[in-house]
Amino acid sequence: MITELTLAIMNQVPLEVLANTVHCYPTQAEVFQYPTQAEVFQRIALQHARPQRVAVPHPR
Repeated sequence: MITELTLAIMNQVPLEVLANTVHCYPTQAEVFQYPTQAEVFQRIALQHARPQRVAVPHPR
């Protein structure tokens, strides 16, 4: 958003033009903040695929 405002100010773009701009969602910052669905699925699948370590008493 700061980049957009800077560009508008530097090029003397009226506020009306900026207000009519379509802003996509999610924002670029949000895209990099949250993992993709594929990463979440992979993490869950790996957690369930790992063999569970069980403490086995040593025979005496």
